[in-house]
Amino acid sequence: MADNSALAGLLERASQLLDLVVELASGIRENEFSPGDENRRRIASAWFALLPRVVEIGQSLPTEPNPVADWIREVGRVAQWFDDATQERGFSDVLFLSNCDGFIRVAEEGRALIQELSAKQHDPFAFVNDVPAETESVELHCPETPALQVAFLESLRDELHYTAEAKRHQFERGYSNETLASMVSGIRWAEAGQRISLLSELSGDTVEQVARVLRRELTVGTVEQIDELLGPAVRSVRDAWENHNLPPQAASGGVAVGVRTVRSRSVH
Repeated sequence: MADNSALAGLLERASQLLDLVVELASGIRENEFSPGDENRRRIASAWFALLPRVVEIGQSLPTEPNPVADWIREVGRVAQWFDDATQERGFSDVLFLSNCDGFIRVAEEGRALIQELSAKQHDPFAFVNDVPAETESVELHCPETPALQVAFLESLRDELHYTAEAKRHQFERGYSNETLASMVSGIRWAEAGQRISLLSELSGDTVEQVARVLRRELTVGTVEQIDELLGPAVRSVRDAWENHNLPPQAASGGVAVGVRTVRSRSVH
């Protein structure tokens, strides 16, 4: 049986880490709408507070299955990509040209997880509604709207691309096979296969192109090939979704006044 005091201690450390992740995610979100030196300074300050803390906590994680430890590892994966990217291309360049929404995602996931587990700590009958892990299906973590599914696919594409780049530069960057396997296992591949069905209102060929890629087995050995296939497929979905939402006069070649499209930034 797990040591309850150890689990409580891990949850407390995760809560402290969540505060740092939320601060960084808030700065990134604000910078997307209002880029400037002040927001970049806020992001830099939050990042340099988060980096040593996630490394410190990550060195003492339990090896047995644990949702809190899994979330901390996911924060570590996002932090590792951001650290590599900023060292290679510079802080401002990464914020301007890359999709940094991974921190926003893990902040939202961490908040929901810690709230749920904190509530269970104070509920002696929480076990009544627990479902054994082997019988649980993959759950969707956000409202089932087509716009959010497109955004999810773009986030998945970027995360997979970062992992593929790590594989391509494995030896020069010093990644172990275990690190790459951990990065691949953190990609929400099965969930993406479920979400694609929520885009049925788009062109069947466009959606099926992505679905065919998502039906492939994702491993360390296949991640580079899948990266090459998934990027163009997801871009086609984004284009199809935005064309689907164009006003009639714009779709027929007219000029739509006051319509502004904001595309997700990507390293592709």
